[in-house]
Amino acid sequence: MLEPIMTDVKIASDSGVKESSQKGATDPRHTAKLTAPAAAGGRAANSRSATSAPASLATPRWTRILPAAALALLVAWQVADLARALQLLAREPNWTNAAQCARGMNYALFLCLPIAALLTQPSALAREDRRVVKIAAVTATFLLMGLGLLSPQGALLFHPSPVVTLVALWASVAGTVLAIASGWTLGGNFAIHPEVRELVTSGPYRIVRHPIYLAEVMMITGFVIVNARVVTMIGSVLVIGLQVIRIFAEERLYRNVGPDYCAYAARTRFRLLPRVW
Repeated sequence: MLEPIMTDVKIASDSGVKESSQKGATDPRHTAKLTAPAAAGGRAANSRSATSAPASLATPRWTRILPAAALALLVAWQVADLARALQLLAREPNWTNAAQCARGMNYALFLCLPIAALLTQPSALAREDRRVVKIAAVTATFLLMGLGLLSPQGALLFHPSPVVTLVALWASVAGTVLAIASGWTLGGNFAIHPEVRELVTSGPYRIVRHPIYLAEVMMITGFVIVNARVVTMIGSVLVIGLQVIRIFAEERLYRNVGPDYCAYAARTRFRLLPRVW
């Protein structure tokens, strides 16, 4: 079963992060509001106000509806692909076909999380306005969606053994499970463009600072090994590179907005790969 891999679909964004207050939070989800930029010139406030809530930024509704609609189309495509995979599993029951079904089902479930977040989330406290970052975020989110439609075209560069194929598929299944866990923890903080709402430090965010992007790397790796074509390999490298840009942009935004992120980064040292980076 061929499927496009979410970009933070990140297809999801890791932009929002929930952080428990250093002075003791009583909220069971360990969340704390972050301050918004202090000036129109883009400068961030250097400290949080203890008495007033940060102002929210107005967001045109179409900027949420359009990506939610695009993700909904991808869910429909995944469900149709899953139906074909289930038929194949019924005819040829084996672990490889079971992995294909599990990956498709989990990925469709995961995509429902950012759709719900985009349609129900509150306004952001701060957002990244640099055009190059916005282009990188949108491209990273939807590039592999388009490439997934083209992936059956072109010859395979190599044919992995059945064992390698099985391992790659179940690695991508593990990636979808991590994506679901991360997306559920992220809640309404998902965004296509880097935005600040709350700082998330619970669940998978205790291990690395961008677990949805780690999940994407796992899914992409399994996808490319099984579908080793020029188009998918080039697209996958581009998506991973664009996600690195998003990581630095998101962290820059959070560091500028408030002090909580610096404490979180000191506790959770690794951005993407535990013990590596």
